[in-house]
Amino acid sequence: MFAQASAFSSIKGFPTNEVYDLLVDNKGFLWVGHDLGLSRYDGISITNFSNPSQMSLSITDLAEDKYGRVWSHNFSNQIFYTKNERLQLLNAYNNKSELRFPRLALTDDELIATTNKGLFICDLKTLSSKYLSLKGKNSATTSLISFNRQVIAYGNGQWYCYSRNNGLKPLKADFKLINTQDFYLHPVLYKDTMLITSSSSGEIKKIMLSGDSIKLVKSEKKGDFINTVVLHQQKLWINTKSDSYSTTGNLRINGLNLTDMVTDDEGNTWYSSLKNGIMVKYGKAGFALNNFMIPNKGDFIRSMAMQENIIAAGTQNGQLIMYNAIKKQELYRLEIPEKSGSIERISRYFNGNFLLSASVDNFVLDVKTKKLTLIDHTISKDTDYHKNLFFNATSKSIIIKPAIDGDYTATNARSLLFPSMAIGNDEWGSFLYKDVRCRALKYDSLSKNLYVALINGLHVINKSGIKAIYYKNRAINTSSMAYSKDGLFIGDFNRGLIIFKGDSIQNFSVADGLLSNTLLKVKLFDNHLWLIGKKGIQLFNTRNRRIVNDLQFPTLEQGIVYDVHEFKNNAYICTSEGIYEVPLKTKKEPKTLNNSLLYTLVNNIDTVFSAYKEFPYHKNNILFEIAAPWFSNPQGIHFKYRLLNGSNQEWLVTNPAERKINYPSLAPGRYTFEARATAASGEVASKPIKFDFIINKPWWIQPWFILLSSLFVLGIIFTVVWAYFRNRLKQERILYEKKLAVEIERQRIGNEIHDDISAGLSALRLHTSLTEIKASSEPVQQDIIKINSGIKELSSQLREVIWALNTDHDSIENLIYYIHQQSISFFQTSGITIKVDLPVFIPEHTIGGEKRRHIYLAIKESFQNIIKHSSATLVNLTIHTEKNQLIIVVKDNGIGFVKKSSVESSGIKSMTNRMEKIGGKMEIVCDHGTHINFYIPIRVI
Repeated sequence: MFAQASAFSSIKGFPTNEVYDLLVDNKGFLWVGHDLGLSRYDGISITNFSNPSQMSLSITDLAEDKYGRVWSHNFSNQIFYTKNERLQLLNAYNNKSELRFPRLALTDDELIATTNKGLFICDLKTLSSKYLSLKGKNSATTSLISFNRQVIAYGNGQWYCYSRNNGLKPLKADFKLINTQDFYLHPVLYKDTMLITSSSSGEIKKIMLSGDSIKLVKSEKKGDFINTVVLHQQKLWINTKSDSYSTTGNLRINGLNLTDMVTDDEGNTWYSSLKNGIMVKYGKAGFALNNFMIPNKGDFIRSMAMQENIIAAGTQNGQLIMYNAIKKQELYRLEIPEKSGSIERISRYFNGNFLLSASVDNFVLDVKTKKLTLIDHTISKDTDYHKNLFFNATSKSIIIKPAIDGDYTATNARSLLFPSMAIGNDEWGSFLYKDVRCRALKYDSLSKNLYVALINGLHVINKSGIKAIYYKNRAINTSSMAYSKDGLFIGDFNRGLIIFKGDSIQNFSVADGLLSNTLLKVKLFDNHLWLIGKKGIQLFNTRNRRIVNDLQFPTLEQGIVYDVHEFKNNAYICTSEGIYEVPLKTKKEPKTLNNSLLYTLVNNIDTVFSAYKEFPYHKNNILFEIAAPWFSNPQGIHFKYRLLNGSNQEWLVTNPAERKINYPSLAPGRYTFEARATAASGEVASKPIKFDFIINKPWWIQPWFILLSSLFVLGIIFTVVWAYFRNRLKQERILYEKKLAVEIERQRIGNEIHDDISAGLSALRLHTSLTEIKASSEPVQQDIIKINSGIKELSSQLREVIWALNTDHDSIENLIYYIHQQSISFFQTSGITIKVDLPVFIPEHTIGGEKRRHIYLAIKESFQNIIKHSSATLVNLTIHTEKNQLIIVVKDNGIGFVKKSSVESSGIKSMTNRMEKIGGKMEIVCDHGTHINFYIPIRVI
């Protein structure tokens, strides 16, 4: 007998138990046609498909084309295909004119369907369709089979052959069928043999094509209702209502009312039934429960250790089981005190004995006397053993115990190895200790370094003291450690596996194949490093530093993993459900792991199927629905995924059964989503999932908008600037016109003063001079002399006014030369010598008449003060330009202001006021005379 119902596992969750057809597609998904529609299964989730135009729900005749579409039909004569995660109706097939539901076949990139008119042909590439009509009254076809790029069709006793190149032609038959409408040609070819059956009568006829004729090979009658005929693993199966049997090999399945059977890429065989739904017979697992040591009821083994052929196992309830692995027999059992709790760890101890680390307390088992001895009351977290030293990491301290007959005592171990540790004594002897909380430790006997995992990271203790170890400037948060000649292997809580060897440090993480970056425990046997992580068990080869991918391990579903031990090419994994045995040398048959991106959901509304897409800025909530068909251990499938954007390269890992990956509120930019499925048994999907997309920037920061906005702003700025300068030019023109008018008026007034008043004063002065000569009395002559002097002074002042009014003199050069000329004339009759120093280069600047007059009069005032008050014999006048300033220095050798305290201040005030009016300033320095410095800004002038 092949199997009975007890050998199958039922799959729950499908909407019905009446199943007609099965299909494993090219991606590994299991498709199921049943009386409530079409479903797809990936080992985790069941996806049901429907179409609002369905006239009935039942779906059968599943077939996949090379474009990945699954074709089917219902019992209301409608043909459907899947596309973009939806069930689509093929409207070209006119179901209303059909008396029977169609049968389907795929060949030569065409879909062929039976019809009352003959055959229906649909081009799979373009979905363009046509009908091929047959001649005669009985033109309908009811069933068909495809092989060798052609289709053999049958209907009402007539046979036909169709191929894309040769079209449709009739065939002959060397036999006749009774009740022709009851016969159905099955779409199964077995060694060039086709089968046509009558379900009601149980007749089975084997036929074959020979030239243009159908020949009968064999005929038999089973007497039972025939559901289907299927070809499975090169065996032809007849599925009847009562049983299913193979035509060769005497294989039989009783009482399941099967309709179909298929085998997936993992070696699991799936069965569909009209009464039991979907069932599966899983392929052989790479591990199995092996309870060679059976704990008491309600107890389980959580720790193991081995010396020579003796295995010591500790249980949750505190029982020690001793087992001889060669003789395969239990030796004896011992109990630790109930208050000590579970035996959480068993490790080697001095003299070939075992150390039992309980929840509280540590015991030594003397293998020879079978006696348990309490050695301390610590809560041990980890231990390590050296032939002369025993190391214990506890919740309160690090303890080092030397062997009684070893090379070290507590004293010399402290001085030679660990001077930073203290010496302690208890009832069990002397020891070294350091009061720090430690969760793991390992001793390197070559370098004499003790590596310890403290709450603030990994440290090393040696002769130099204690020192923290960092990796990439971060503390190493160590969960567990292992040491061998291949290096120090550190399980990190958030960075995976870290390996120290010499001066090199290497990190293995999710990006390198780890199921998780959180490692809870590592355990080493020779070159096998067992990694017990947050998401499963993996085996790491310490020699070639690679994950071992050809072994299948139990997952977290098989219970909490507590310990691992190796013995004679087998690994024994202790879980809360029992001990699993994993053969380490068996070669696993290769399996194919496929992963697919089913669809992309945008803002929970839009569904996208294309591989490249651009989204507007507000459609930035992206959800990826991914899948990886895997049926042996679907909970062991994890997806390693990342979203590439610029420098972001970080890989993340999904939780078991997590198939939706969501990225909310993504910023504008170019992205690539990558994901790759990994099975707990080590299989990795050959091709990663990739989806490229762009989230566009908002319209207000798009280049075109920025360009238009910039042009608009520039236009506004240009308009404002143009209006400003236009108005400024207008104002300047008005000011220029006013200035020109003023200058014309000044020129006119100056000319009139020069032509009229000056001429009149000159005539008056001449007349007074003549009158002075004619006058006879001395008093009259003195009065005339005074009048003549006043006229002369008034004429001089008028010349200064005329000079100030004349626009031809509005330059610094004219001002300097005018001051020079007037200073010589001023001191000519005073008896004071004047020396003038003029600049070599005079800048070309315009200066108004009023400002020229203020400067000149201020200088003239300083000259008058010298003549009146200084008692000087020498005056130096220096004029030069410096840093946009006109500097005029008047220096005399007189008595100065200190000696002449009665100097009136009105002249100084006048000079100061004149300088302030033109934006300049004046300084007076008394040092061997008086120095008056005038500073006139040229730029203001």
